[in-house]
Amino acid sequence: MAFLTPSVVKTILVTSLAMLSGMSFAQSAPVPVLKADIVLKPAKCVSLRQGQVCYADVELQWNASQSGNYCLQSSTQATPLLCWNAKRSGQFSGEISADKNVVFTLTAEGADSVLASAEMELAWVYKKKRTAVSWRVF
Repeated sequence: MAFLTPSVVKTILVTSLAMLSGMSFAQSAPVPVLKADIVLKPAKCVSLRQGQVCYADVELQWNASQSGNYCLQSSTQATPLLCWNAKRSGQFSGEISADKNVVFTLTAEGADSVLASAEMELAWVYKKKRTAVSWRVF
């Protein structure tokens, strides 16, 4: 029976772990983590009656942890509202009309992940009245 020296056992273990985990011994540069935040004004859009379309002048500002190509999207339309190239911050202002809550998202170009989001909630002054129909035969 042959005995393995501690240095041979260590080499075998390190090589096996590297192969199992897919690690390489070459050091790789750390991948920067993108972070961003959005400030939305107003946070609520108020219409007179429940179910009516709400109109609001929206101002939105965003900041990212590093410069890049970013796009601002709205849940009410398929195309981006605005895109920026080689920027670390930006702003958008415009009129929005909606009949449900609107979510604004900031994404990096070529990435599917959302870096930041803000939601404009809909509110109303008067709720819809339920019209109870009662039928009486006698």
